[in-house]
Amino acid sequence: MGGAGRIRKTWEFRKVFRNGRKRVGKNLSVWVLEGQGDRRLGVIIPKSTAANAVSRNRLKRVIRESWRKQADRLAEDAWVVVSVRRGAGRELDLVGELQEALEECHVAK
Repeated sequence: MGGAGRIRKTWEFRKVFRNGRKRVGKNLSVWVLEGQGDRRLGVIIPKSTAANAVSRNRLKRVIRESWRKQADRLAEDAWVVVSVRRGAGRELDLVGELQEALEECHVAK
């Protein structure tokens, strides 16, 4: 997933937050906005969630890799924003919860 497959701009995040569906889980909050023409992912990891930049970047890589592996099952026109919540568990928990959230939001088949 290159830069074209990511949500980076503030206005893009705001658009998803205002108009998208939200699903809150134990470790993740997920917003989904469909009908945008292309599939994109935005990841938010607050400093309060992970102690240092190395930890935050690792969590981002894990989430992006999970997204990439599910690409063939995902809707083509959805923008998804994933926010890791404070006190998130292990990386495997995040991957499983992300898959469940995408299925619940009808983004994954």
